[in-house]
Amino acid sequence: QINLFGMKLKIIHSLILLLIGNTIYCQAKFKGLINEFQFSVNKTQVIAHNTFNRNGFGLGFYHDFTPERKLKCILGIEYNRTNQKKLVGEYTHFSIESDVTYHLNIVSIPVLARFKFGNKFKVLVDSGIYADYIVYMNKDGTRSGVSFDPITHESHNYEVKFNYGTNDANRVLAGLSLGLGIGFPIAKCDFIIKAEYKAGLNRFDIYSELTYNNYSRVSVGVKI
Repeated sequence: QINLFGMKLKIIHSLILLLIGNTIYCQAKFKGLINEFQFSVNKTQVIAHNTFNRNGFGLGFYHDFTPERKLKCILGIEYNRTNQKKLVGEYTHFSIESDVTYHLNIVSIPVLARFKFGNKFKVLVDSGIYADYIVYMNKDGTRSGVSFDPITHESHNYEVKFNYGTNDANRVLAGLSLGLGIGFPIAKCDFIIKAEYKAGLNRFDIYSELTYNNYSRVSVGVKI
């Protein structure tokens, strides 16, 4: 039997090492193009009786257009993986989905204004907007309902487990973000720790209500 969880961990570790390696290479090859990167852990924050919030992770690369100013303009590109569980998913007259977990794999483009207070030890306040593109959305759960035999005209109750990728998604999402963090020097870099909240403005599942990708996250990163 294939250990899918172990395979996923190996893939995630390989991607992280590849991205960090590419960051170092890009920094050496194109000095100044990427001057900040962060790794984050997140948890969805959807307030609804139908929702159980789940954990995820992310990785981001950023460019500071105004490095010498107190008010900074930052553009980034991120990969974010978020997860959330619904007690009830899609439903029709003859079937209903229950205990549905959504897994979203997203490429994000944030545009941030950062206010910096302090010199050596810094307090950072980030606010801005972002655009999300859902590269892939997977969901798993239980589907139950009634099926009809067209020959005998008899009905049968059924219950099956499902796990599949779906195209029933609004691929492009938008949202607002607000973050608070600290920065302090280590060697020739600034080490950054930041808490952030991201509020999605539109639903990601076109057939289910309250499917907003709202989440909080804690990031650790380095400003080069």
